[in-house]
Amino acid sequence: MRKVHIGIALLLLTAATVFASPQTSKYITGLVVDEQGNAVPYATIKLKNTKAGSVANTSGSFAIVANTGEIYTISATGFIDKEIIIGDDNTITITLSHQASDFTIIAAAKALFLQLFQLMNR
Repeated sequence: MRKVHIGIALLLLTAATVFASPQTSKYITGLVVDEQGNAVPYATIKLKNTKAGSVANTSGSFAIVANTGEIYTISATGFIDKEIIIGDDNTITITLSHQASDFTIIAAAKALFLQLFQLMNR
């Protein structure tokens, strides 16, 4: 009988904690841009570790319904992923940084190789 009372007490304590701090869902609009302020079209805005989210339109604009404190991952082809924590703002701008492509790295390595080759043949 004592175990039942402890179980009920724990259940009530858990329920009180959950209901005492409700999530505050809100409608958030935003813009995804690069370092120069150019729109990043079709960026994905996704609630971390889920499939829930949104996709930016051609001008980088998006809208989501989110809870304060949730973490969203923003990603786009050619850019480094970024995580944001939903705060008090209803409008946000997210700046993504360009990611060096494999082609850029290969081209730079080729240029260095050619310079070394030319120096060796002098």
